[in-house]
Amino acid sequence: MNIGEKIRDLRKSKNMTQEDLAECLNVSISAVSQWEMGKTMPDITMIPLICNVFDVSSDKLLEIDVTKKNQKIEKIRTDAGKYYTRGFVLEGKEILKQGLINFPNSYGIMCDYVHVLELERDLLSKEETKNNEEEIIRLGEKIVAECDDFNIRATTIQKLCIIYSDIGNEDRAIELANKMPAYTLSRESLLGLIYKGEKLRDLETNVLLYDHVQAMANRIKWNYRMNSGEWLYTGDERVLLVKKQIDFLKLIFEAEDYGFYNESLCDSYKILASHSARQNDEKQALSYIELSANHAIKFIEYMACKEFKFSSLLFKGRTELPAIHLDSKFNSAYHLLEFLKEPQFDFIRTKEKFVEMTKKLEQYAGKWQV
Repeated sequence: MNIGEKIRDLRKSKNMTQEDLAECLNVSISAVSQWEMGKTMPDITMIPLICNVFDVSSDKLLEIDVTKKNQKIEKIRTDAGKYYTRGFVLEGKEILKQGLINFPNSYGIMCDYVHVLELERDLLSKEETKNNEEEIIRLGEKIVAECDDFNIRATTIQKLCIIYSDIGNEDRAIELANKMPAYTLSRESLLGLIYKGEKLRDLETNVLLYDHVQAMANRIKWNYRMNSGEWLYTGDERVLLVKKQIDFLKLIFEAEDYGFYNESLCDSYKILASHSARQNDEKQALSYIELSANHAIKFIEYMACKEFKFSSLLFKGRTELPAIHLDSKFNSAYHLLEFLKEPQFDFIRTKEKFVEMTKKLEQYAGKWQV
């Protein structure tokens, strides 16, 4: 059905004549007749007026199937996510870029595009980075000003805060951050006041507690650069922090079902291996390399599974789908092999354990599967 036929049917459903409609729209009867016969189409500026007369949305008037439209948008976002969450940033960006051409007013696609632009920054030259940041700000501010979807707005504000902070516009970053609710007013915190029984247990286990573990695990081993330019923790203190993080995760996941924390543990043992190698501690360095390799492989296996289920007590029965934003298209085994090429490991490069671990990693090293 074309738009003229739709106008005719809507007019008849309202018991209006062509003369009535022409008078409402301040156009000639001939114009209405031409529309309904399919000889001409209403000017784009007439669409809102026609919608008001018939009390319908523009989607209905133009015969746009909202459900199908949303399904197409979600498919674009899902298809792009399969790439950029595995480190294939440019491929994901191209899908979203085309999606915006087809659906220029989709804030969901726009939000994902902003996210991919932010991921892309590490791949760009200085001049390209400036253009990238300007595009993030342009699209991001449009979302903040126009979009009423809280989750999309919140995600975009996070990206804008990072960009504004990086380019030195701290005032705008703070202004945007202050638009967000306090931690105690988050969705999960409020639901925790409402839910009871199994719902409360599931919320506490699957969201609140899990998020706290994630925050702790990430922050325990962080180092902080002070205003003076100096690091808060010395090299030896950083090693102690890394060991604390490892002990923390062992305490939480006594069944050693670390899931995506395997990546974090792989990186932690890399730090310890490098530190031991610089001290010429052969035994300890080889031990940490083996641990790092085992977690690298477990992380690859985790990413390949369709669903991961925990058995450790705190998260017993919790399941999750591996959908992590990775900053490289190459997997953890590949990066560990590259790391082991560094000169501090030269003194153990021919050792049996070192050779064994590198051969094992070579079997898994490569690109993430999309």
